[in-house]
Amino acid sequence: MGQQSTFGRIGNTGAAAMLRSPFHGLISKSLLLVTVTGRKSGKPITLPVNYSRQGDTITIISRRDRTWWRNLCGDSTVTLRLRGKEVKARGSVIQDTPGVRDALAAYVETLSKAPKYLRDTDQAAQTRVVVQVKI
Repeated sequence: MGQQSTFGRIGNTGAAAMLRSPFHGLISKSLLLVTVTGRKSGKPITLPVNYSRQGDTITIISRRDRTWWRNLCGDSTVTLRLRGKEVKARGSVIQDTPGVRDALAAYVETLSKAPKYLRDTDQAAQTRVVVQVKI
């Protein structure tokens, strides 16, 4: 994985612990744990991510410079810790700029409090990928 600050590692560790705890409801409406299998290492990689849910589709926006999502290229199995429950699902990545722009536009439209940096979908599509997980 790419470089991450000490503060980021501590924050991720704390969020992961909270999401696994009985108190997950405090943050699990917008955060989940995603576990992917490393393509090269074969080891599980688990991290907390923000998400949006529409029906049976979970949408996760990630920066292109992150590496975890690359393990989902080609439609892969993932495990989610979603609102306190383990869920097996299929994940895929949209990384072509036009596809990311369209997916971001749909994401922003469904999310009333979409982050400001995603609202300019043309610009955001240059630095982001969209992970879609079917549960």
